[in-house]
Amino acid sequence: LYFWPPSNVNSGKAAVSLTSSIVDFKGASNIKFFGFIFENARDSAVNMDTTSSHNMIEKSVIRNSSIGAIIHGRDNGIWGSEVYNIDDDAIMLNGGDPVRLTNGSNYVVNSKIHTYALRNKMYRAGVNMSGGYANDQKTGGVGNRARYNEIYNAPHNAVLVQANNMIVDYNKISNVTRECVDCGAIYAWYQWQQRGNVYRYNIFKSIKDTVGGREGNHQLRNIGVYFDMDVDQSIIYGNIFDDVSTGVLFNGGRDTTIENNIFVNSNEPLYLGVAGMTFGSNT
Repeated sequence: LYFWPPSNVNSGKAAVSLTSSIVDFKGASNIKFFGFIFENARDSAVNMDTTSSHNMIEKSVIRNSSIGAIIHGRDNGIWGSEVYNIDDDAIMLNGGDPVRLTNGSNYVVNSKIHTYALRNKMYRAGVNMSGGYANDQKTGGVGNRARYNEIYNAPHNAVLVQANNMIVDYNKISNVTRECVDCGAIYAWYQWQQRGNVYRYNIFKSIKDTVGGREGNHQLRNIGVYFDMDVDQSIIYGNIFDDVSTGVLFNGGRDTTIENNIFVNSNEPLYLGVAGMTFGSNT
């Protein structure tokens, strides 16, 4: 076994971890970790299961792990923290019942999230709100929120959404989608029943074409907010798209409102497609 250090070994520190998670909430409630550093986990540094509630990671650092945090349960969250140097998703924000449309009310607020998806680069996000797995069961997401965060420096997405009634607002998103094409800083896709998501008052900065490509006569671009296929009844309101190749791409679906946004230095402020009306046999 050989180790090739990425930098001078005299100024860095090499670590080999044998632990899967640093802190694992199982049926826990009303616990706060303040001012901690969670690092060197082989799986998720922080894990909150479906039976946990009212727990918080505050003013802490999560770094150097496979996944930063996986949040299930109810009223759990991360506030005022920094998550970086992550191999996969920085934060997986789940919780809520998509059958009964019961809110999870989980959150990521006022945090810096950057330099993630270092190993698994595609469809890994700073905040992944597209559901996950708990106890080998697929979980969805309803009524969670990501707000007042800075998300930057990533090869693909900042936020992934495949859920209901999510709120993504007051975030600053920049320098993502750096190693992909036809991709969105915020990307929502497919399921027509996943409705009621709100994207408002976010700032998108420097979301540029970095790879290039074409599909027929259409130039494939990198996009601020990308609604792919049947994404319905969402609101994109009051956002600023500054130096973003395509501001909003809407690729089918219905009952969505795009209103009162500002586009500056954009090749294509708004693209309306019909792929969601013609793709597949189950639409």
